[in-house]
Amino acid sequence: MIDEHAFNAAWYGAPTGIVRDPAWLASPVDEVRTELARFAWVEMRCPPGAVDRARLASLGFFVADTQIRFRLGLRALASTPSVEAFALRWADQAPFEIPADAMAPFNHEPYRHVPGMTQARLDDRYARWAALLLADSPATCVRVEYGDQIQGWFFSKPEGPRLRMALAMNARDAVASGLHVYQAAALGYAGRGHAVGEATFSAHNTAVLNIYAHLGARFVSTEDRWLWIP
Repeated sequence: MIDEHAFNAAWYGAPTGIVRDPAWLASPVDEVRTELARFAWVEMRCPPGAVDRARLASLGFFVADTQIRFRLGLRALASTPSVEAFALRWADQAPFEIPADAMAPFNHEPYRHVPGMTQARLDDRYARWAALLLADSPATCVRVEYGDQIQGWFFSKPEGPRLRMALAMNARDAVASGLHVYQAAALGYAGRGHAVGEATFSAHNTAVLNIYAHLGARFVSTEDRWLWIP
């Protein structure tokens, strides 16, 4: 009915759930509420229009975010003189870590709605996620530098014929534009043989939307993120 979200549970310090099949929410109300009550909070991801929104609202769910999925042709990207000044440090060649206080804060984050959530806790979640990607796929995790200063990071993972560009972040004290950081990383992936990148980002994050639009991404679908909080 509801699976425990192991990563979020370890980060949050209490059982958190994720609904895999939205059709289950049409079960008897008492059964659904009993199952939900096992968790500190529960999330569900589904395309808009795939669920009965009134039913979900009556159960206590609300839309916390909408994600946009994109695909980016990496080999079609062109370099520019400003981007050529950046240096890329790949984790499989020069291992690195990322402290939670080194990254710029994420302001478009569905878990910010969880009671008691702080920016420090959200930053810790992203630092944990980055560490997992670094351990699993160091050849597709890269640090972007300009001069002797870190500007940002990109953490990705090959999935079939595409590269899942799972996590991108700017450094807290970055001086370069986010566009140049993303462009430099994407060109680096193309140089390592990757043809197509794919990922999602929050529809509320217009800065990232403009970056990927500028790079020529194709936006292919949307997905609502629902949360249930007692």
